[in-house]
Amino acid sequence: MKNLKIFPAILLAVLLLTEKSFAQNQSQATKSKPEFWSKLVHNTEMGFLLGEQAAINNNYNPIYSYDMSKMASSIYPYPYYYGDDRYSNFTFQHFTGYPVHKAINMGLTAGFDYYRSNIITPVSVSVKSTLVPSKRISPIGSLDVGYGFIWKSEADKVNNIDKYGGLMINPSAGFRIKVGNDGSNLNINVGYKLQQSGFENNRPDEKFYLTEKRSFNRLSIRLGFGF
Repeated sequence: MKNLKIFPAILLAVLLLTEKSFAQNQSQATKSKPEFWSKLVHNTEMGFLLGEQAAINNNYNPIYSYDMSKMASSIYPYPYYYGDDRYSNFTFQHFTGYPVHKAINMGLTAGFDYYRSNIITPVSVSVKSTLVPSKRISPIGSLDVGYGFIWKSEADKVNNIDKYGGLMINPSAGFRIKVGNDGSNLNINVGYKLQQSGFENNRPDEKFYLTEKRSFNRLSIRLGFGF
């Protein structure tokens, strides 16, 4: 809990310093860029994913009668069952888009989400809207739809664990605050993030087979900067 309390202050300080540096570089670089590239907008965010995930479409080897609620505590030799993943997970993402309207930007978002049971890199098509772009403070909204790619560890390879990602959907809303005359801004948003994933553990020589599909349901809270 102490880390959760100090994180926003540290994050705000880092974002302010980084935003200022990026904005200065962007202003200098814009002078020599073609019109298309100079109109691109960028937004970098980081924060927390709060909530839990539910298991769906599980298939366990009938030869074994495991108590799956105990597998997470490593009582059994295959501790790959996620258990109840009710933790504060870190999230980071960057958006690059083009203004199709003075209040709407469309583009691509790539990020990094750390869950207790998985590390996922979501890539999505994104739409971001600033309702009152002329105002210093304006409500904002966004929708990200894409696919999350899972990172496999050495332990996964050794234990014949085949992990895979799945659908990712993340609608959110919040506020944008202009902090400069060059278009730079800070933003904070809250949303809902759905991330699907799963894995297969197939060991024919041990007569063991396990598949699980997971649906992570998270409250996303992110603070970021844009230019």
